[in-house]
Amino acid sequence: TLLKPLDAQFGVSTRHLNVLRAGDLLIGLGLIAYAASHLTVTLGGLAGAAVLYLSAVVIVYCIWLALSTTAFWFVKTQNASELFNGVFGAARFPVTAFPVPIRALLTFVVPVALITTVPAQALTGTLTPALALASPLVAGAAFVLTRLFWLKAVASYTSASS
Repeated sequence: TLLKPLDAQFGVSTRHLNVLRAGDLLIGLGLIAYAASHLTVTLGGLAGAAVLYLSAVVIVYCIWLALSTTAFWFVKTQNASELFNGVFGAARFPVTAFPVPIRALLTFVVPVALITTVPAQALTGTLTPALALASPLVAGAAFVLTRLFWLKAVASYTSASS
């Protein structure tokens, strides 16, 4: 992977991309459209939600890549996927469903609120401007930090046989 004339992070990130899962994406978009049809949604709210859903995808990608990148130093990283799934199990619920200390943890430490609650609030028109700005900023910062972490990990890699 590291010797290919393709960026290694891009190659690793897209090697298991399954185009046949596009149906799942369409089902998700259909559910969002169905839910939005039962709400009072403005064009601005729809555009904001679309941007914030893209930010959410970037944040999820960054968290997953950061956990996966630890494989350069740790041999057994199977538990990382369980950790990822456990933390994002909380994403099934709006962040307001949790007590305030957990809510702060899910907003500032592991940004689950920026992944789930914020895009939904944009769609319903209940989002504050501060959170609307925070999500893309966090996504951008996470992407830069994850890229730097990836580059550090690749630079420290010596070989698979050592």
